[in-house]
Amino acid sequence: MDEQITFGTTERSVRAVLYKREELPEPVATRVAAVEQQLEAVAKRGNIESVEVRTWCSREPLQECSDSLQNVYSEFALWAATTGRSLTPFFSIRRCYTTGKTERCDWLVLPALCLALYEDDTLRAVYPHLEKSGYRTVEDGLAFLEEQGDSYSGVSPSPGPDESAISAD
Repeated sequence: MDEQITFGTTERSVRAVLYKREELPEPVATRVAAVEQQLEAVAKRGNIESVEVRTWCSREPLQECSDSLQNVYSEFALWAATTGRSLTPFFSIRRCYTTGKTERCDWLVLPALCLALYEDDTLRAVYPHLEKSGYRTVEDGLAFLEEQGDSYSGVSPSPGPDESAISAD
């Protein structure tokens, strides 16, 4: 793995936010649960300060997206653009019909699972993404966090995941 993501010293707050789709088929839901457990284990070892788990929809009309979803997507897109990475094909904008309407509009399509890593309030990585050497998955992000070992031993883990939702409501 040729990750160029580095974090500062232990005085900084390193946190992970795991985004998952609201509705998932059973095999995918099982995998997501395993990723959540693995991420919590990384936090308990002290590699990161906190873990948040948020849900989001599978797709949503861009014009109707909630401010929180638009902000998250904009933040991820800016990170990708400034680091020479791409969110495509994991995130996409597609022209689709909306039920009850005759005109097509742009829809934001979100991945089933996404991991965002922050240092203080600065986004440092989004998984999955595409970089010059290939695709990087959520599992790659977890492996990166696990490789940090004791480098964050002074940072205490969170008491547990914070479930919140991102939607158009």
